[in-house]
Amino acid sequence: MQRAYLIGTLSVAAVLALCVVALCLAVDPYKLYPDGDDDSAGNSADLFFHLRLHKPYAIQRRAPEHLIIGSSRSARLQPHFLGEAAYNASLPGVTLREMRRMVEHAHSVRPLKTLFLGVDYYMFRQGHSDQTDHYEDDRLRRPDPSLRERLAFAYQRLEDGWRALFSVDAVVDSATVMLGRETSQRRYRDDGTWFTEGSSRPPRWLFSALNRQKMRDFSLETDRLDATELAGLLRFCSERNIAVTVFISPFHASVMSTVRLAGKWRSYLNWQRLVSDTVAQAPGSIRLAGVEQQALVTLEPLDTPRPFYYDGVHYTDAAGELIMACLTGGACDSESEPAVLEAGHIGRYLKRVDELMRAYPEQRPADYAALRKWLDRATGSGKGQGSTE
Repeated sequence: MQRAYLIGTLSVAAVLALCVVALCLAVDPYKLYPDGDDDSAGNSADLFFHLRLHKPYAIQRRAPEHLIIGSSRSARLQPHFLGEAAYNASLPGVTLREMRRMVEHAHSVRPLKTLFLGVDYYMFRQGHSDQTDHYEDDRLRRPDPSLRERLAFAYQRLEDGWRALFSVDAVVDSATVMLGRETSQRRYRDDGTWFTEGSSRPPRWLFSALNRQKMRDFSLETDRLDATELAGLLRFCSERNIAVTVFISPFHASVMSTVRLAGKWRSYLNWQRLVSDTVAQAPGSIRLAGVEQQALVTLEPLDTPRPFYYDGVHYTDAAGELIMACLTGGACDSESEPAVLEAGHIGRYLKRVDELMRAYPEQRPADYAALRKWLDRATGSGKGQGSTE
């Protein structure tokens, strides 16, 4: 009797386990497994918090020859401008070390021909590349792996399979997708890009929230910058004949003004010089580009109907298309065109950027007054009223 009860209990448990695996495999909420056509990233759980799980598998499946990688700011740069076998591997809050490892992973799957890097100030803060939140290094392939690294890679794949097919999160996310109850406004494309659904004219509160966040970030963080990881990545690409474009991710003038009010404007300009010098010292021919010299982009009114910026930092889909079209020889608006810079000699470019930032209060007085009000509210009328460079 006890034996029959035990067998029955184990049978029910096994059936339930198989049902859970079948549900998660059928829905595939994190889009790790091929489904015959494409990875259908648009029909998934909100991948934003699972992109570090999803994208290494997407790279293996798609085997791109052309790769874009950067932070969430680069997520709207459409890779099809680079070629047919192209993918955008951008990740929110990505570190330079993580970017290098993603490039190594992609190159190990299929040799890369083209790499487009979107770089941000925060990536170069000393010690930032040591942060490993939600990042599993063993998930990524290596160019010449040792036996230990091969075993670690295989073990990580087993962990990922468990997480995607048998975890509580996977079951909940699968049920949410199957029942059509996913409420996130973020939408994901199979080429690795993502965007936020909503009005074509972003609400002002996004600019307010972003600038208050940047005031806190730039007020607290160190000025010490480190380009060691970028130099290593560029050296890796040069040794493998990968054509590289380094794009300096731009800020709107409101965010530039916030950086200045936080007392870090000189550090922000020095960061761009550091990027330029690192590119100039790297072996091979590497292209450097930026767009902050364009008044139409940098001084854009907050209520413009077809904006370049979604919130002062992230670009819109149209801006992502413009950047890629301009830098790949496509149709381009000369008043919004990124500049291809001479690495090691960007003094004139930075002088123009500085002029536009300082012209913002005069050119957009109502927007600047709103900015000061947002910052005063965030800082108790302290920093927002005072420190500048």
